[in-house]
Amino acid sequence: MSAFEVQIRPRAPEARAGPRAPRLVPDPDDIRAARRLHALARAERDQGRLDRAESLALRALGLLEQVASTSHPGSFTVLFLLDAATFFIFIAVLTTIGEPAAREPEPHEAAVGYRAVLRDRNFVWLLCLNVLFVAVGYEVFALLPPFAKNYAGVSERWVGTMWLANTLLIVLIQLPVSKALEGRRRMRALALMSLLFAAAALIVLGGGVLFAGTAAALVFVAATLVFGLGEVLQGPTQAPLVADLAPDHLRGRYFALGSMSWSAGSILGPAVGGPLLGWHPLTVWPLAAAISVVAAFGCLALERRLPERVQRSPVGGGLAEGEPMPKPAPGYT
Repeated sequence: MSAFEVQIRPRAPEARAGPRAPRLVPDPDDIRAARRLHALARAERDQGRLDRAESLALRALGLLEQVASTSHPGSFTVLFLLDAATFFIFIAVLTTIGEPAAREPEPHEAAVGYRAVLRDRNFVWLLCLNVLFVAVGYEVFALLPPFAKNYAGVSERWVGTMWLANTLLIVLIQLPVSKALEGRRRMRALALMSLLFAAAALIVLGGGVLFAGTAAALVFVAATLVFGLGEVLQGPTQAPLVADLAPDHLRGRYFALGSMSWSAGSILGPAVGGPLLGWHPLTVWPLAAAISVVAAFGCLALERRLPERVQRSPVGGGLAEGEPMPKPAPGYT
């Protein structure tokens, strides 16, 4: 038999089915899995953009708040009018968004409620950690302006400068940090975030104890920068992790409980931190630092429980906008 005949001779069916035979026709299950992975990658990318937009919006609001001054009571009216105007802008944007068609449930997807979500112990653990992130991180640092002004004698102008520095840092480094986190372990990023929150709280404590006035303000600016370094680690890691943990038919409930954890932290932080700040202002910061360290160890403990497939952030952003998905071979749907 010539070499040419060997090349063109059809292979026997059992040879085509053998382990060494190349698969020339894609498996439809592989195609469906690839489509789902591309969709998840795009969803994670879009969720990261939403988180960054929300973060920037909150900081823009913080900068607008600096137009209000106790020495000019009328400036508060300007602030409230600006706040009201943002809702009309939001309403206008909503009118341009179409309602997506509801996905038909698969036969194996039973009608289940929040009990099914709460049986996911890894997700519940993540929710508890997020309550701590928000309560002792974001909400405790919302107490920095009254602490700086009333305890360290920092002027209102310097208070505005603190959050301006924080905002500018986030604008500059959020996208590079998000890119750098691709392929990295998510829970270690969140643990690092908690440690940075702890370091920032201790810097505030040092500034309040050792300095006053402008010197204290400069220390507090450094604290908000360290805090900002921690903030940029959460957006690209936590929300996409929730999406990966959630089954398709429960994803809405997973995200709903994730949002509720932010609300719970927003309630718990001021409820505990506010009275502490009034009773003994210097107690707030070491307590927040200690809880942040505990949360960091909680992140590392949770990482050992998570499935390997969700431990790392995905690499790449999926298909480009408008790029078609691969089509199955003829006869496969």
